Amino acid sequence: MRIPVYEKQTVLRVNSASAGEVARPVEQAFSHNHYTQLAQGLASASAAGALLEGLRTKPKQKAEKSSAVSAPLPASAGEGSSVTGQAEWVAGAQQLLASAVVQAQEQASVVQKQEEESRRQALAQAVAPLAASSGELERFIKKNFDSSPNKAALCARAVGNYISASLAQGLTPQAADVLARLGDYLPPQARQGATRRLEVSAGERAAQTVIQKTFQGGKSPADWNDTDVETLTQEAASHLPPGVMEETRLALRAAAGEARTNRQKEKATLLGQVLQPHTQDNPKALCQTLYTLAQVFPQEEKTLNAAVRQWKSNPAKTSNAGVFNRLYKQLGESDFKENKLEEEFSSGRLNGRDYVLLKRERASIQGGEDARARRLLWAAAERLCRKENLTPAEADDFKYAVFSQDGDSTAKLSALKKLRDVYFL
Repeated sequence: MRIPVYEKQTVLRVNSASAGEVARPVEQAFSHNHYTQLAQGLASASAAGALLEGLRTKPKQKAEKSSAVSAPLPASAGEGSSVTGQAEWVAGAQQLLASAVVQAQEQASVVQKQEEESRRQALAQAVAPLAASSGELERFIKKNFDSSPNKAALCARAVGNYISASLAQGLTPQAADVLARLGDYLPPQARQGATRRLEVSAGERAAQTVIQKTFQGGKSPADWNDTDVETLTQEAASHLPPGVMEETRLALRAAAGEARTNRQKEKATLLGQVLQPHTQDNPKALCQTLYTLAQVFPQEEKTLNAAVRQWKSNPAKTSNAGVFNRLYKQLGESDFKENKLEEEFSSGRLNGRDYVLLKRERASIQGGEDARARRLLWAAAERLCRKENLTPAEADDFKYAVFSQDGDSTAKLSALKKLRDVYFL
C-alpha cells in the first residue's frame, strides 16, 4: 500500500499587472442625456490626449536610460510626425465638443425661458379671473409679470380676462372697479371695447331690476308703451352715465317686445286649442281654455265667448267668402287693426269659427311666424284661379275653401293641392 505524501502549504500568488494593462469596464447603463454624452465625449478626448502625450514622451525616457550603456538611437522622423498629428486632432476635437456643450446650454436656456413665458401666459388666462378684487388682481400682476419681457401683453390679457369673466357672471360692479383701477394696462381699442361692453351690461342689469319689480307687482313688460319705457328708464338709470342710460332704455324696449311676442305665441296656442274638435266636444276643457284667454286678454273675452257660443249653436252658418279672404290677406300687414275682425263678426259677415281662426292666424304672425310662406301660398292660389279662368265669385269660393282650413301654411298647401285636383276635374 502506497502511503500518500503531502506537500507543504503553497502560498498562492498573483502577478501584479503593469500600469495601463487592465481595461476599465464599459458602463452598460450609460444615460442618454445630451449633456452627459457631450461631457463623456469631452472626457474621452482628454484621456486620449493624455495617452498620446505619454506615447510621445516614452521613447525619450528610454533613450535617456540607455545613453550610459550605448549611443542614442536616432528617432524616426515619421513616428514623431504621426504622434504630433494625433495630438492636434485630439485638441481640435476637444474644442468642437466644448463649443457644442456651450451651444446646447444656450439653447436649453432659451427653451427654459420660453417655457417660463408660456407658464406666465397660462397664469394670465386661468388664474387672474379668480382674484377677489381689483387690489388682489393688481398684486398678482406685479408679482408674476413685472419681470417678464412680455409684461404689457400679459397684464393686458389678465385684466381683459378678469373683466370678461366678471361680466359673464353678472358681476358688473366688480368689472367696473377693475376697469377704473387697471384699465391703463389695456390697449386703447381694447379699453374702448371694454367700456362699451360694461355700459351694455350695466344697462341690462338696471333693466332686469325694473323687470323683476314689474312681475312682482303682478304686471308684465308686454303692457308697457313707449311712455312707460321712458319713465322706467329715468327712474332706473338717471344717476348713471349717459351710455348706461341709453342701454337701459334699449334693454327695456327689448324686454317689452319679447314679452309681447311670447304673449302672442301663448294666445295662438290657446286659440288653436279652441279650434280643436276634442276641445269643442269637452265643455270642461273649453271652459278652462277660455278662462286662461280671459286672464291674458280680458278686453277680448266678451267677443270671443260670443263667437264660441254662436259657433256651437249654429255650426252651419258660413262666412262671406270675399270678406274672409280680404281679412286673411290683410293679416300679414304690420298696421292691421284687429277691431276689423270684431266688426265683421258683429255684422254677421264672419261666423264664430272663422273669427277664432283669423284671431289665431294674427297671433301666430305677431308671435314670429314666417309670413313669406303665407304670401307665397296666397300668390299660388291666385295664380291658379287666373290660370283656370275662374270668375271672381268662383275664385273667392276656392280661396275660402283653402284658407279656412285649420293648420299652418304647410297644411293649407296640402289642402290647396287636394282641392285643385277635385275642383278642376
